[in-house]
Amino acid sequence: MSPSNQGPKGMLFRIVFETSEGAFRILLPHGWIAEGGIYRQNLLAQQTYSISQEPKFNYLIKNDNAGSVVIRWCPEINYYDPHGALSSSIGSLPVGSLFQGMLVYPQLTPPAYLQQIIFPWAHVRAEQVEVVDQRLLPDLAAGYQKSLSGLPQSGFSGATYAAGVLTTTYMEDGVRYLEKLFTVIVSQVGMAKGMWSNQQTLYIRAPANEFEAWLPVLYVIQNSMRINPEWLARELSNQADLTPDDPKSSPQEIARWDLQINNHQQWVITEIQTEAFLSPAVETKYINPFSGQIEVASAHWRYRWVTQMGDEFYTDEAGEDPRSIRDVNRSEWKRCDKHPGSKKN
Repeated sequence: MSPSNQGPKGMLFRIVFETSEGAFRILLPHGWIAEGGIYRQNLLAQQTYSISQEPKFNYLIKNDNAGSVVIRWCPEINYYDPHGALSSSIGSLPVGSLFQGMLVYPQLTPPAYLQQIIFPWAHVRAEQVEVVDQRLLPDLAAGYQKSLSGLPQSGFSGATYAAGVLTTTYMEDGVRYLEKLFTVIVSQVGMAKGMWSNQQTLYIRAPANEFEAWLPVLYVIQNSMRINPEWLARELSNQADLTPDDPKSSPQEIARWDLQINNHQQWVITEIQTEAFLSPAVETKYINPFSGQIEVASAHWRYRWVTQMGDEFYTDEAGEDPRSIRDVNRSEWKRCDKHPGSKKN
C-alpha cells in the first residue's frame, strides 16, 4: 500500500470518528495516524469571549510519524484589521495583539494568508521554500458564498469572499516536499467593522516525486468526511439557545440542516478538488452490497470492497481480497458491483 509509478494499489480505509466530541466521521487509511479534532478555547488568548466558544477544527491525517504524506484541515481564526474599522483604537493596536478575542492583523489575500500565516505555522523546520504557483479563484469564491445561503451560522453578514490556492516546494528533514494550500477569506473590513477570517483552510503534501501518485488516496480521505447529525443537533441548539420543545430543534428540522450542511460540504470538496489542487476527481457509481444503494466513489482503482460499517478497500488486482490482510476482519467484507452504465476502467 505504497505509491508507485501507477499510483497506490490495495488501499484499505477504516471509518474513524473525531475523538473530542464525535463531530464527524472520516475514512482513515489502514496504518495512518489521525491527530486533533474539535476544540473550543481560543489558543491565542488568555481571556474567554463568546467567539472563543465556537467549535474550531484542527485535524491532521498523516501516513507516518514524520508526516511524509499529509492532509490537514486548519482552524478558522477571527482577525481584526483596525484600519478597516470605525474605531478610536487605531494606532493603539499593534499587529499580533488581541482585540475582543480577535487577533489584530491586516487583511490579506488568500495566497498571501497561506504564505505568511498558515505555512510558517505548520512548517517551522521548512527550508529552501519556493512558491511554485499562487492563484485567486473568483468563481469558486462566488459559488462558495452562494452555497452558504440558508445555512445556520454561515458567516459574517454582508461579507465579501475571496478564495485562493498556493503551491510550494521546500526541504524538511532532508526531504523535498510539494505542498498545495487552499483557503477562503471572509471579510467585513470594507464595511467599517474590521473583522475578517479564514474558512475551509487545508493543505496536502507529499514528497515531490510522489505527489501525483498520492492524490487518489487523499481524494478518498477528503471526500469521506461526514458530519455526525447528533453532534450537529446539539451544536445548533446550543448556538441558538433552543429549548427541547422549540420547532427548530425537532428531529425533522435537524435532519434538514444536516442534509443542507453535508450538501454544502460536498460542494466545497468537489470544487476544491477540481479548481484548487486535487485535480478533477475520477468517479464511478457502485452498488453497495449491504444496502443496495448507489454510491459514487473513486474510479482510480478497478475494484472496491466495503463493510456494513462503511470501511472501504480499493485495488487493481482481481484476486486481492481485504479478508486476507492481517488484523482485518475476515468475514464482513463484500465486493461492490459497478452500477450498469458506469464507466469501465
